[in-house]
Amino acid sequence: MRYIIIYLLVILTATLNAAEISLSDAIKKKLVECTISGNSKSTHYFKPIKIKIKNLKGDISIKIDNGQIFNAGDTVHQDIVVTQQMMANIKAGQTKTFEIYGMCIEAHNSAPNDDVIYKQGPMADGNLIKMTGFIEQKKYFNQTAQQAVWVIRGSRDINELYGFDEDGWEEIVKFTASLLNVPVPERPKEDDYERNYYSRPTKHIIKGSFEIDCPVVTKATVGLFNKQGIIVRELYNNPKHPAGLKRIEFEFDASQYTDPAYDFKMIIDGEIFIEREVKISGR
Repeated sequence: MRYIIIYLLVILTATLNAAEISLSDAIKKKLVECTISGNSKSTHYFKPIKIKIKNLKGDISIKIDNGQIFNAGDTVHQDIVVTQQMMANIKAGQTKTFEIYGMCIEAHNSAPNDDVIYKQGPMADGNLIKMTGFIEQKKYFNQTAQQAVWVIRGSRDINELYGFDEDGWEEIVKFTASLLNVPVPERPKEDDYERNYYSRPTKHIIKGSFEIDCPVVTKATVGLFNKQGIIVRELYNNPKHPAGLKRIEFEFDASQYTDPAYDFKMIIDGEIFIEREVKISGR
């Protein structure tokens, strides 16, 4: 009897493994229908796209690999690379929507929104796949790692890679330098407002605040975003923002940012919670 039980377990395991399939293969074999779009609830560096999958056949387990690239349906919006593998179990006839960890690979294009349609593209390779693997391993789903992706893609200089220590800035800079085989940049000076996120503004100072009432400890950030939806500076970063009603105050030096208007976004655990526009006087 013991041998029969072992035999049955082997058959069951093999059956379960056989149900696992990549998204591209599932589409090719017409096992699923799939719609991929931007995700307006998230930033371009956390969960920027969402996938709606309808299972047309039997129970299935869909896999989307780290490093998978999704291409926007137009040339205005960003292409996205997946930064964490996704496994999705979908029963026969079931429809599910999933938000996917990813980051922008085109620094100068607009962030995705719900109206932007995506198609599955190629897999990342070279330094890009090494970077996305590092991001998944370290769980650096933040704007500092997003900048590192842009550096790897050649649209940012490594000396412009900045952020808060809480986001793993130093480790991200060192890893990026190792991939590019270049020296690790020196830490920015205390009065280097452009590169040092702890430096206080001294020229055209604009201040603001948010009130937030969270029942539990959360990761809270405030970002300054341009009208393309791209973050230009993080103004507040607390991975252990305390529970209860709290006021978050922030400020920035508008002399460093020359657009006529920006958006402040309060981000709680990766989701945009509050958004507020600020217009720069005299522009």
